[in-house]
Amino acid sequence: MKPNRSASSACLKTHQSAPVPRRSSIQQPSDLNVSEASRAAALRRPGMGALRRGQFFCLLPMLAVLVLSAGCKTASLSDPVTGSGYKPQNFYRSWGHLAVNIRRVAVLPATCDDAISDVQHGRDQLEPVIMEELAKTGRFEVITVTPEQLRVWTGRVSWRAEEPLPADFLKVLKRALECDAVLFSRVSQYRAYPPLTVGFSFKLVDVETGNFVWAADEVFDSSEPSVVNSARRYQLMREQLPPSLADSRSILNSPGSFGRYAANSVFETLPAR
Repeated sequence: MKPNRSASSACLKTHQSAPVPRRSSIQQPSDLNVSEASRAAALRRPGMGALRRGQFFCLLPMLAVLVLSAGCKTASLSDPVTGSGYKPQNFYRSWGHLAVNIRRVAVLPATCDDAISDVQHGRDQLEPVIMEELAKTGRFEVITVTPEQLRVWTGRVSWRAEEPLPADFLKVLKRALECDAVLFSRVSQYRAYPPLTVGFSFKLVDVETGNFVWAADEVFDSSEPSVVNSARRYQLMREQLPPSLADSRSILNSPGSFGRYAANSVFETLPAR
């Protein structure tokens, strides 16, 4: 019995016409990344944008305070010192550097014109300042000579470099103190009310030769703008206060601080070590 070809063909056609189901290549919503979908849904969630805007507006007062604080700090830098300063010019140095043998310096009691009460008061106020500022230079060891010691050794409580000295004056001091040089100091001017004025005269003498190693004669008058500038810069450097508290002009009303500035400025002209 021959097979029915027409039936087989029909069956084949029927089988071929039935499509084989295939997986679609289009990504379904379920295949989306979960975190991205969650983030997108969160952004669409009502109230989130309003919450973030609310947080921003809550931060505005804090930002304003910070800006104002920064503005206050900037405004507090209201103590600038502009213009040139004063540099002492009336001084003498035998050499640019101190001799190796100048290691110990005896500082005699400061002198002044005793007939002027203001200057005498200034001498009393500034004598310890002279010692302190001289020691700060670090040029040499500083030895204080008291009036009583000087009276015992020389018969007088004070001596000026400009007046005739006993022949053995320097030798006596060298033997008693083992010093290499002697510093004569004098307060030449002093005004304790504005405009403040301080005048100093110093002479450093080698005890071996009797020659001047250094000498300076200066007057600092706060009515001069350059002196004011230098004094204010000294005050800012000395106090090291926060900008909001700095007041460099206070030195122009303080005779002690102004005298310290003047002594410091003169001692800067000493020969280098």
